[in-house]
Amino acid sequence: MRGWFTLITLLGLGLAQTLPTSGFFRITATQSSAAATPGAWRYSISPKTDEARLLWRQYLPFWQQTLRQGGRVQLGAYALRFVGGKLVLEPGCPVPNPSCFTRTATAIPAWQQDAVLLDFSNTLVQAIREGTQRAKPYPATLTVSKLVRLQLNSDGTYSAAPSGWRP
Repeated sequence: MRGWFTLITLLGLGLAQTLPTSGFFRITATQSSAAATPGAWRYSISPKTDEARLLWRQYLPFWQQTLRQGGRVQLGAYALRFVGGKLVLEPGCPVPNPSCFTRTATAIPAWQQDAVLLDFSNTLVQAIREGTQRAKPYPATLTVSKLVRLQLNSDGTYSAAPSGWRP
């Protein structure tokens, strides 16, 4: 009986996991059962709270437009920009702080924006770290809701593509 419980628990953990963050964003991790890539990990980051969803709805169009116009979108520990027609994720601030984000005008108080954006940056760092560690033998995929899809490789490299919008 104990063996069955352990087996069911392990299978359940492999199907879908929500990794802890500060609470504004959710990381969901699932493992592929497809014959072509058995065991490949897929991660997604999405807003979890009303505050995060509101901010996300206001920031996404601005960030997408900034990228379309050739600008750089700072996301705390990382930044996005187009180089030679390809979306690139590159290092941002070594120590994320409120000035490490590309911002737009919004009615949300600055202190609340800071908390949500810093949580997003921490969530992104956590998901990239976790995905890179589990990217064996197949690359892991990380999708940030309607912004970017990353392919994370076990050697620490990654490639980026728009997700949910066209450049």
